[in-house]
Amino acid sequence: MYAAAAVGLINSTVADYTILPPPASATGDEVAIVWIHGANCDPEAYTTMAGEVQSQGASKNQKIWVGLPEFIFDTPEPILIDSYVSKTIKKLEEAGFTGDNILIAGHSLGGVMTQKYAKKNTD
Repeated sequence: MYAAAAVGLINSTVADYTILPPPASATGDEVAIVWIHGANCDPEAYTTMAGEVQSQGASKNQKIWVGLPEFIFDTPEPILIDSYVSKTIKKLEEAGFTGDNILIAGHSLGGVMTQKYAKKNTD
């Protein structure tokens, strides 16, 4: 119980989230990507690549939203991953995402954390 409260406190006071809405010209199916950064990597460094993914999606009739959580100490943590993914999805929805097609992607240590998350959360 205390661990869950501590995770919530850390996530609500330290976490930052970058939400990238799809290009204004994008139409079609809504897709969201929760993108988990690598250790000691600035989530902002992924925005150029995310923008290209969104552009390619728009050319294929997809409206791609991207959420980039920033972990405390810039390191994805297995204890916090569930909370960060859930909060990122909530932030995407608050920004206007209304679909139910949500993907998770990761780089380096973020890739390891996404594999562990996906294994536990097959839905």
